[in-house]
Amino acid sequence: MVSADSVYNWLRHSHGVAALMNEAKHVLQVNRSFITIGAMVDRNRTFLEQDAWKQIPWALQPMSKTIAHILQDILCGVPGLMEDVDTIS
Repeated sequence: MVSADSVYNWLRHSHGVAALMNEAKHVLQVNRSFITIGAMVDRNRTFLEQDAWKQIPWALQPMSKTIAHILQDILCGVPGLMEDVDTIS
């Protein structure tokens, strides 16, 4: 939503949105493990197993993806495997 009260309100708004989006990657990195562990306990797949969640956050800086991030990528698929095992059993 953009206010028309001032010519520059839209610019301030866009700067705020940019700041939020900049923090979004950090929020994802911090919370991915918690989301995945909760999904493991529930034995239900999570949206984090989708390739987009493993690739897009690092698309602009692929070299910033560490071994720990790659391990988290792998672990994000475990709840889905657990769900599949329960479905087959």
